[in-house]
Order: sequence, then C-alpha cells, then structure tokens
Amino acid sequence: MATIISGSTGIDRVHNDAITHDHQPTGSVLQVKFATYNTNFQTTANAWVDTGLSVTLTPRSVNSQVLVAWNQHAYISTGSTWEGYKSRLLRDGTAVWTDPYSLSHAGHTMVHMTKDGDSYLDSPNTTGSVTYTVQVLPTYVATMSFNHGTATSQIQATEIGG
Repeated sequence: MATIISGSTGIDRVHNDAITHDHQPTGSVLQVKFATYNTNFQTTANAWVDTGLSVTLTPRSVNSQVLVAWNQHAYISTGSTWEGYKSRLLRDGTAVWTDPYSLSHAGHTMVHMTKDGDSYLDSPNTTGSVTYTVQVLPTYVATMSFNHGTATSQIQATEIGG
C-alpha cells in the first residue's frame, strides 16, 4: 500500500480511493492548530481585555465541531481584597463561551502566580476561516500581569469531524 504525502496538509490519502478527510468517520480528528503567546502585559482594568492569545482554523466540513483548549499564565498582586480573573472565548470577535467563575484568586496583600486552563467545544457551522481569541476580566484588581517574565500561554483548536 502506497502512502502519499503532499502539500502543507500532510497525508492526503493512504491509498487511492481509501481514506481522505472527506471520508473520515464521525469523531475523527481532522486537523489541529496550535499557537503560543509570550508577550507580557499588565492591567488594572475591571473590563474584558484581549490577551493576545489566538488561533485560526478553517474547518473542512460545515458539520465539524472544534475543541478549543487554552491555558493562560497570570501573576496577581493583590491589594486588600480577594482578587482574580474570569476568561472567555471569542469566535471572530463574538463571545461563544464565558466562564461564570473566577479562575484564580489571591487574597489580602498576597502575590499569586498561576497557569489556568479551560476548554470549549464549538460548532462554528462553516467551512470559512474562524479565529478564536481569549479575553480575561480581572476582578477587583490592583495589578494583574499576564505572561509574567518569560511565561508562555498556549491555545489549541482541534477540528472533530461530524
């Protein structure tokens, strides 16, 4: 059996008329995109802030689902209250999932460094390019830093055939 590898998509077929991405069984992983972001930024805003963490994927089928998983490095330097942050995932600028609870907390004049992760299973219903981005909402924050020092945050989008 011949294996044909071509182009930037990797293995296009295992054998003539055998398995192509169009004929994968439901639940098969069709593609994976991965990105990192390591630019440090600080905020004291009590508003949604872009983290710079994003990944773009072009689904191969309108029936596909996309599992997006990410982790975000945070450094919290508190004032006199309990502080933390929430996160949300945007698809092409529109929020598709928002965490109802704060991911990390630090309390009463304390410093807390953490790397929190989350995931969401999306159904974009398109074969057009989609971009997923992560935003954070600091809560009651004196100073919050993301990607502190040399820390790196990651995001991965995995297309699952439907």
